[in-house]
Amino acid sequence: MRPFGKIHPAGQPPLFLYDVTSSYLEGQYNAFGCFGYNRDGKRGKQQIVIGLLCDGEGVPLAIEVFAGNPLDPQTMTSQIQKVATRCDGGAVTFVGDRGMIKGPQIAEPVTQGFHHITAITKPQIESLLKTGV
Repeated sequence: MRPFGKIHPAGQPPLFLYDVTSSYLEGQYNAFGCFGYNRDGKRGKQQIVIGLLCDGEGVPLAIEVFAGNPLDPQTMTSQIQKVATRCDGGAVTFVGDRGMIKGPQIAEPVTQGFHHITAITKPQIESLLKTGV
């Protein structure tokens, strides 16, 4: 990948996109291989989890491989740290699905001066509609 400064010579982008996927493994001897939630529906297979951090245009900035058993939100902390250190931090916005950004993962970006965008659930939407929002 090209160095961050060449991709964004004017500084950091205001928006970062992040998501994870998993890939199952054949065999049993892999340093990152673990049993976890398998998005491919492959039961009995170890897997790895892969996180992709992109700028707002979808240009990849970082890829990280995790052991195969963290929940999606557990991978957010390292992404926040990457943006804060490698991309000069600042007031940026993370975008992730509602399985990615929830609970503690909402609080952590705020402590770094970041914002977030995520989806809300159907019951949350219905509650807002009932109150006239």
